[in-house]
Amino acid sequence: MKRVTAALGVIALAVFGAALILRWLIVTPTESFTPPRIVSIRKGESFATATRRLAAAGVIRSTTAFTLYARLTRAANRLKPGDYAFGGGENLVQVLRHLVNGDFMAVTISIPEGMTLHQIADRLFLFPATYRFSPFAKPDDILLAMLSRFYANLTPAMEQRMSDLRLDPRALVTIASIIEKEAKVPSERPLIASVFYNRLTLGMPLQSDPTAQYNLTGESERAFAAVHAASAFNTYSFAGLPPGPIANPGLSSIRAALYPARTDYLYFVARNDGTHVFSHSFEEHQRAIEELRRLAAASHNPVPAPLQSKIR
Repeated sequence: MKRVTAALGVIALAVFGAALILRWLIVTPTESFTPPRIVSIRKGESFATATRRLAAAGVIRSTTAFTLYARLTRAANRLKPGDYAFGGGENLVQVLRHLVNGDFMAVTISIPEGMTLHQIADRLFLFPATYRFSPFAKPDDILLAMLSRFYANLTPAMEQRMSDLRLDPRALVTIASIIEKEAKVPSERPLIASVFYNRLTLGMPLQSDPTAQYNLTGESERAFAAVHAASAFNTYSFAGLPPGPIANPGLSSIRAALYPARTDYLYFVARNDGTHVFSHSFEEHQRAIEELRRLAAASHNPVPAPLQSKIR
C-alpha cells in the first residue's frame, strides 16, 4: 500500500511539475528581437509546418506547448496566411492571437476611379478600391486579388447583361473606362454610354478625346493636338473600341456601360460646368458648339478643349 501511495505521489508531482512547465512555456514571453523576425504562413500549409517555422525563428519556445494550447482553444485551424513580423517580448498566447487575427504585414494601396493605367502603374490596376497586400506578395497573387474584387462586384444580373450585349470583360472595362474619363457628372454616364453604343452600331468612330490623349507611354498632348495624332487608342482615326481600357473605371461607369440610356444621340460637347449638350445630328452638334462658344465669349471664359476638337 505504501508503494502505491508513493507511486501516486510521484505521479502527482510529475503532473504538477509538467503543468508548471507548460504554464511557463505558455505565459512567459520570449526575449525581444532587433530587427523583427519575419515568419511566413502560406495558404494551405499544415498547422505543424507553421508551428515548426515559428519555433525555428524563436518566436515560440515549444512546438508541443503551442500545439497543445492551439488545439485546446480550437485555434489550430484558424490561422490566417501572411507574412508576420514578430518583435519578440510576447508569450505564446499573444503570438497565436496575431496569427488568428491576421495581423500580418501589409502594404495598403488605394486606387481612385478615373486614373489611367500609367498613373496607377506603381499602384496596380483593375477595380478602384483599397487593397492590402503583403510586401512580399507575388504579381500573380496581386492580380488574382484584384480580379477577384472585380468579379465580386459583378452580380449575376450584370454578368447576364454582359452576355446579352456580347461583351467580354475586356470590352466592358474598355467602354467603361472611356465613360469614366468623359463623364464629369455621374447622372450623365448612361447618356454618354448611349452615344458610344449608337456610334458602334452605325460603324462610326467614337471620337473620344481621352482616347486620343492616351497612349502606351501615358497621357500626353492636349485634346486639340492629340486628336490629330496617330495612335492605336485614338478613336478619331478608326471605328470600334481601342485595344484596351484607358483608365480605371468605377462601378458606376461599369453599370453605365451595361445599362446605357436609350437615345439616338450621336454627339456631345462639354459645357464649362462639366455637363454636356447632347445632339442627334452633326448640324445640331455644330449649333450647340457655336452657342457654347458665344456664351463663353460673352462671359470672358476660355473655350474648353472639347469645343475645339469635337466638331467632326
